[in-house]
Amino acid sequence: MNFCASLPGGQVFLAKTLSAADSQLGFPKKVTNETSMKKVIFEETIYTYHIDFVGHVNNINYITWMENGRVKLLETAGIPVTEVASKEGILPILSETHICYKKPLFLQNRVTIEVWVSHIYNASMIMEFRFYNEERELCATAHQKGLFVDSNTMKPVRLKPEHREAFEKFLSSTKQP
Repeated sequence: MNFCASLPGGQVFLAKTLSAADSQLGFPKKVTNETSMKKVIFEETIYTYHIDFVGHVNNINYITWMENGRVKLLETAGIPVTEVASKEGILPILSETHICYKKPLFLQNRVTIEVWVSHIYNASMIMEFRFYNEERELCATAHQKGLFVDSNTMKPVRLKPEHREAFEKFLSSTKQP
């Protein structure tokens, strides 16, 4: 099952619930016992300003794409970052980023980015990222630890039950390949 969502500014991205049939369509093999799990999947085009002096995508761009994915995940979960900050006084911040580069991306490639949640804790969660080129070759894997803090004290706050429930739709207990 797929659905598209529009963001302010007209950007459209795909949130996809993966099933066993998706492996036949070229999506990564499912490694969990769950029958379905939702991911946020979107594409980015690589332009000249993404390229470093070596001739491939500069590694800082992966961080930018991860930020885009994190914002899209929050919006798809129904927890837009601006709303949760202004109405609830909760700031989603990052406390950790890890990237493993496997294959370079080049000028005018299109990169497909998949984002999902692998762990949910009391005041934080781990988001997983996969970056694929046009041939669906895995180019990088990554994860980020997101922490929720009170905007006044900057101390961690527990996830509200409704936030936890929203993130559980994107939860896979096992890292995807």
